[in-house]
Amino acid sequence: MSCRLIAAGAALVAATMVSTTERAHAQYGAKIAAYCAENIDKQVGAGECAHLAIEALRVAGADFIRDSLPDHPQPGDYTWGERIKHLSFENGRLSDSHPASKSEPGDLLQSRLGNSGDTHHTAVVASVNEAGYPTVVFQQNFNSHRFVSRDPIDLRQLLETHTGYVQIFRAKSPPKHHRIEFCLVNRAVDAEIEFQLGPQTSSIGPKDSAEGFLSAWMSGKSTLTLNGATYTVRRRKTYEFYSANDAVKLRMLSP
Repeated sequence: MSCRLIAAGAALVAATMVSTTERAHAQYGAKIAAYCAENIDKQVGAGECAHLAIEALRVAGADFIRDSLPDHPQPGDYTWGERIKHLSFENGRLSDSHPASKSEPGDLLQSRLGNSGDTHHTAVVASVNEAGYPTVVFQQNFNSHRFVSRDPIDLRQLLETHTGYVQIFRAKSPPKHHRIEFCLVNRAVDAEIEFQLGPQTSSIGPKDSAEGFLSAWMSGKSTLTLNGATYTVRRRKTYEFYSANDAVKLRMLSP
């Protein structure tokens, strides 16, 4: 039996330039956008921008586990499936690595902005213009608001003003394996919580923090033990730690 916790800021897969597929979008895009729309003004996960993307991918049935290979091209540049284009502002114009590949609602944006390149952010496409460029996005932890919002975006102006780049990804199907993949969120206490995943001791960070949300996987018997109580973990579900009668407990969220 093995298990692994993946912090929300860890890498998913290596970035690879691939062509877009209508099948992938038809299968996941509308569900991803719908999940984001249903959660406007609500906190998803522990409120980080990447938590919204992970949960939207999970609910849509797409690959949501952040695992194994490095971010690309820099740490914090998360890979969210199939990369359909890379955008930057060069020589007075918007540079598009694949102009024929049009973005669609439900695609995911990963940006790296600022002269020092220290600002990275995740968002989900809500609508696009005729040229296939995002005009509105769903996002979280934007302007210090740790809840989901729907905001206009002008990529050309953004890149011209702040420099950097934006990558656009399309969700992909999860790999075929027998792991139990799930998410955990701390909504109980402003402190770290320790628990057992099978035989392994693990922990999650304080609520409303980047470390207060985790994606995880287990193989073999999928049980989580907390304060002497043992819970069975189901595949592709999210569980929250909550407080009840001065004790921390665990329950499954819907969907």
